[in-house]
Amino acid sequence: MDIVSKYGESLRRPTLVGLIVFSIAMLFWLIQSNPLTMEPSIFDTTGLNRLANHTHVNSAIERSFTDFIPFIQPQIKNLSFPDYATKVMGIIILGLILISLRRKFERKFRH
Repeated sequence: MDIVSKYGESLRRPTLVGLIVFSIAMLFWLIQSNPLTMEPSIFDTTGLNRLANHTHVNSAIERSFTDFIPFIQPQIKNLSFPDYATKVMGIIILGLILISLRRKFERKFRH
C-alpha cells in the first residue's frame, strides 16, 4: 500500500492510480462488442474499431464509472468479474483519497 498511498500523506498517488484503474476499465469495455454485455470476454473483442460509435463509447464510460464509484447503481443487474474487480479497487482508492484529504485538512486546521 505504500506505493499507492504513502500512508495517507499523498493525494497524488491514489488519484493517479485511480485514473489508471478507470482508464483500464474503460479500455476493457471499449474493446467489447457490447459494453452492456453480462458475459465479457478478453478473447471475443472488436478492438478499437467502434471508437467512432458515440453510443458504444458512452456505454463503456458509463459502465466504467458505475463500476469505479461504489455508490452508483449499475444499469446491469448481473455483474461480472471485471465489474467486481473495478468496484473493489475503486473502494480502496476512494478510501485512500478520503484518508489523505482528512489528514491534509487536520494539519491545515489544527495549527
